[in-house]
Parts: sequence; structure tokens; C-alpha cells
Amino acid sequence: MQDRRQRGDQGVATAILHYTRQGCIVSVPATEATRYDLIVDRAGLLARVQVKTTVYRRNGACYIVQLRSAGGATYPSRKPVVFISDGECDLVFVLAGDGTAFEFPVSVVAGRSELTLNGDKQQYVVGQYLSIT
Repeated sequence: MQDRRQRGDQGVATAILHYTRQGCIVSVPATEATRYDLIVDRAGLLARVQVKTTVYRRNGACYIVQLRSAGGATYPSRKPVVFISDGECDLVFVLAGDGTAFEFPVSVVAGRSELTLNGDKQQYVVGQYLSIT
């Protein structure tokens, strides 16, 4: 069983694989002081991508991804609850426990604390990868 950091690493690696397969150039920030995990260059258009993973299912049904964060490497000295905003990233890549990958424009998730990955999110599915546990 993977811990939270290992799942996060698998999410970032999967996002890099996903965007590289699309023919994008992928860059990783040199520090963890950013609220995004990757920079994706799609034919000269740059997008900041925040990567999230989830293995949590509410009542065994749909996956739920937490979008807020508190503390961590980005804000080590205090623990405010921070929500995703359009000023800090452009896309949110989500890897669910079963390996389903989603890509959301930040406008869909900005300001939300969590997102249920149910049937109405099918338009945001971008691939199927290895499951995470």
C-alpha cells in the first residue's frame, strides 16, 4: 500500500506520461514553492498544471478528490486552508485509484474543497493508466 506522497509521485509521473504522449513538452519546477506541479507546452502555449490523486470513495461509490490543501511544502510555517484558484494554475490533472485520469480547466474546480468524480465528469476523462492503491 502506498502512502500519500508515493501516490502523489505516481500522479505526477502519470501526468508527465500523459502529456508527453500527446506530444507536449513537459517541464517540472525546480522547487516546491509553486502551487503547480508541471508546466506543459502545447505547441507554444504554456499551461501550469496542478496534479491531484485520490483513492477515497465515499460509501464505496464514486471517487472524491480533495482540492484544498493545508500547510505542506508550499506553506510550511502556517497551515491555512488554500483552495485552487485561476491565478496559480491553468489545469488540474486528477488520477483516481482505478487509474482513470481527468483533466479539468481551473474554472471547473476553482474555490471548491472537493470534487466527486461521477458520471457527469466523463467529458473530462483523458485516459486510463495503472491503478493506485
